[in-house]
Amino acid sequence: MIGLTSRARVQHIKENPVPHNGLVLDVGCGSGELVDALQWDRFHVIGLDKDAQRLVALNAAMRRIGESCNLVAADVSSLPFRNSSFGAVYCMEVINMLDQDSNALTELARVLKRNGMCTLSVPYEQYPAIYDPINRLLAKMGLTHLQIGIWSPGVKRLYKPSELSSKLRSLGINPVTIHYIGRWLIPILENYLSLLLYYEIFSSHKNRTPSKRQEVNPSLFNAFSKVLDCIIKLDQVPNMYGTHFIIKAKKF
Repeated sequence: MIGLTSRARVQHIKENPVPHNGLVLDVGCGSGELVDALQWDRFHVIGLDKDAQRLVALNAAMRRIGESCNLVAADVSSLPFRNSSFGAVYCMEVINMLDQDSNALTELARVLKRNGMCTLSVPYEQYPAIYDPINRLLAKMGLTHLQIGIWSPGVKRLYKPSELSSKLRSLGINPVTIHYIGRWLIPILENYLSLLLYYEIFSSHKNRTPSKRQEVNPSLFNAFSKVLDCIIKLDQVPNMYGTHFIIKAKKF
């Protein structure tokens, strides 16, 4: 959880839990930060990801700390669940990675209960230029973007809130709130300071071999985590857009 945007996303969800009735689904759960956060809030969570190897690693990591989680390997465009199975669905930075998002959004709406809450996170089309000045310049010149910054490898599209809201409404899901992440300080630090500090300062370089994983000093990591949390709080400038936005919508 060194990446500021990822950390801010999870922090916002933890601090602003949605009301739910029944099971919670985390689509594209990846390494499990959100699954872990939701389980700490005593939600009954199912983590879903199409990468089975990542789920194996997540399950092993959870077992090492004495916890367990329910994990399913499947594609978001064809969810293996019955209609109206979940009281809340989370889909963070997933639909922007798909060649087309219509099937995925239809599936999210299908498995969500009536009055259930769907929470999605996507990159914002009008992101602050400081986050990715190269692609901002290329866009103004009418040139193809590079797979860096906001267009990190795998990203297929950026979104406007109005565009995503319209797609959700067409599926019977009404947007309730929109929250922006990465307004000024996060964009300045995201791609430079966080990873640099992690790899150069907080990772142990002693006895490093290709077969051994780097060890992180827990006390330094905890101190660094507090610094990152402080940065996230300082980033919350009212009436300013960000690099990404979280949209919460209710099924009617």
